[in-house]
Amino acid sequence: METHVINSANQSEYIEILEKLFSIRHDIYVGEKNWREERADGLEIDQYDTDHATYLVSMNGDEIIAGSRLIPFTQPTMLGEHFSEFCGRIPVPTEACIAEWTRGFVAPKYREKGVGAIKSRFCADVMEYCIRENITFIGGIQEIYWRRMWNELRWQVIVHGKIDRVSGRRCFAAFNRVSRNARDKALRYARKAAKHPESLLALEEAKSTGLVHIGPYRPFIPATPAMPAVAVQAA
Repeated sequence: METHVINSANQSEYIEILEKLFSIRHDIYVGEKNWREERADGLEIDQYDTDHATYLVSMNGDEIIAGSRLIPFTQPTMLGEHFSEFCGRIPVPTEACIAEWTRGFVAPKYREKGVGAIKSRFCADVMEYCIRENITFIGGIQEIYWRRMWNELRWQVIVHGKIDRVSGRRCFAAFNRVSRNARDKALRYARKAAKHPESLLALEEAKSTGLVHIGPYRPFIPATPAMPAVAVQAA
């Protein structure tokens, strides 16, 4: 199980994988959840799939196991543009070091009961990426069942406001604090879950994170442009 980091810098290396990613998203967010209208091309792509998005995609050979999308809050986000009312207690973030975490899924073929080894291992990979990229919090609008997973992983979660219904599903806005401790907790959970006879993740694959990057690199947080030099004329 390797988790690939894909963004605008190296997406040309992942054309087929991205098409598979959007196809699985269509199966889930159109077919299962009825959140979007069906598209003729069978791909679920929205207005936030821009050059600012980073995709974390876990692979087993040429099959996608899990996927997620991260977007810096300096860019338009789903939470900010559509669900800001869920942030009644704490405002919608605006910092580049805070990432909106959306379109998270485990492919139907690889789903396990409860949190499971695959989901917890993938969460560890997401946390590892955020640590490397100096991201401080990840989250956004999410269905309430995710709260059980955060509790199982013992992650530090900050809830921004009320729980309400979106398309008949109970949702809330929440953010997880990024830390090495959170990553390690997810890995320990994955190792424990991988021992279960029904687990689809081999124990050795749950021992460490497995981030992979192919091609040109683009950091999640853009570098701050250097201030131009100012000529000072002697008096």
